[in-house]
Order: sequence, then C-alpha cells, then structure tokens
Amino acid sequence: MEDRIPAQSKPPVHNFVRFISGPSRGIGSATLRGAWELFIPQNILDEIVRCINLEAKRFYLLKKIKYQEVSIDEMVAFLGILLHMEADKSWDVPIREFLLGKFSNPFYRATISVNHFEAMRRFIMFFDKRTQKVRLQTAKLVLISYVWQIFTEQCRKVMVPKPNVTINELLVF
Repeated sequence: MEDRIPAQSKPPVHNFVRFISGPSRGIGSATLRGAWELFIPQNILDEIVRCINLEAKRFYLLKKIKYQEVSIDEMVAFLGILLHMEADKSWDVPIREFLLGKFSNPFYRATISVNHFEAMRRFIMFFDKRTQKVRLQTAKLVLISYVWQIFTEQCRKVMVPKPNVTINELLVF
C-alpha cells in the first residue's frame, strides 16, 4: 500500500503571487508634466537631443552655416506641439498653416517658430548616424532600440502590467 500516489490537492495560498495591475506603489503625479516625466525620463530626451544636434551639425557643417543647438526645453516644446496637434486632430494640417494661419491658436505661435519646428522635424533621430551601418548588421530595429529600451524599462518601473501588455499592437511583456 505504500506505493499509493497521494491525492492531488490545491497548492497552498502562499505559493501564489498576488498583485493588482496599474500604477506602482508610491507612483503618483499631481501635474501633467509629472505624468509625462514618469514615462519619458530625462535620459530619453537627452539622447534624442544629442542625436538631433549631431545630425544637424553634420548637415550645416557641409553647408558652412552656423547651427544653434536644440535644447531640452525646445525638445519638450516640440513634442508638446505634436501632442497638441494630435489632441486637436490637426495632424493633417500643414505646419505653416498650423502655426501661422489666420485662425491658428496663439499658444502654438508663442511656443516655437515655424523654421525651428521644421528644422527639428527634419533632424529628429533616435540614433547616432555615424554608427548606423555597423549596428544595422545586427538588427533592423537597432536605430530606435536604445530609446525604446529606456522607455520600456521606465514603463516597467511605474506600472504593474497585466499578464500581456501591448503598445501599438506590439507585445511588450
């Protein structure tokens, strides 16, 4: 009788991990800027600004034109305008009409000049172009991988996900 197989029973409760999905404990923000900074930390902005300035300097050096570097505040203003354009459902409006049009919001004109906005849009990058060829041999998404990695790590810090999380139909966790 000692060869009997013990009856299956429920595992003890202490073997289950219990958590509630949503913001991590202690994470909270009273302002929109604070909420923004939870997901887009300073190091992401630093990397994007560094890459914009590298590419713009390279371009303007060839043309022998002086270039004024983009600052972090200008980058935040640029991204803010893009977010407002999306919120206003104005993504199909030409930028000159959006910023300089007869009926445009004065908030946009006060935030950034048209030429500066267009220059930032032209040179925005998430990678150093000088090392592009070497990195492309290893993976196709390597051009944005560093910024994407920082973003997903930040998401993991500030949010407790459900078992499956997707961002723009891409399974992240």
